[in-house]
Amino acid sequence: MVEKLAGRWEGDGTTFEDSPLHGTLDLEPLAGGRGLAVEFKAVAADGAVLFRHRGILAGDRLAFLDDAIGELKILDRREENVYGSGEPSSGESYRLEVSFHVASEDEMDLTITSGLPGEPFTPRVRAHLSRTSVSHAPPAGRTPS
Repeated sequence: MVEKLAGRWEGDGTTFEDSPLHGTLDLEPLAGGRGLAVEFKAVAADGAVLFRHRGILAGDRLAFLDDAIGELKILDRREENVYGSGEPSSGESYRLEVSFHVASEDEMDLTITSGLPGEPFTPRVRAHLSRTSVSHAPPAGRTPS
């Protein structure tokens, strides 16, 4: 269940160009346990924000605003904690996949893989994250303040 992932996760990783980054993933429970609000921020070694994605993980979908291109992305669940759009093996269309591979209750590998039409489907971001805090669902009908 994705609700078990709720909390703040932080750690280091790399971009597709092997540039180092520090990632912060906030997963906040939605009222009534209906899903998670998601925010992932990647920061370069010099402190510059590389990108920030904000969205919602609910049911079998992950929807987020891709700040880099100003577009809403809706990804379907492919397997446990893996969400994607487009066929990874097809080079004819844009493909995107976000995976949260949980090693233990406090360790996770986040991978964002994509491919433009005519280009390979390759990891764009890889980060090993550790849980720094746990979030609990707000009571039904109430939102966190």
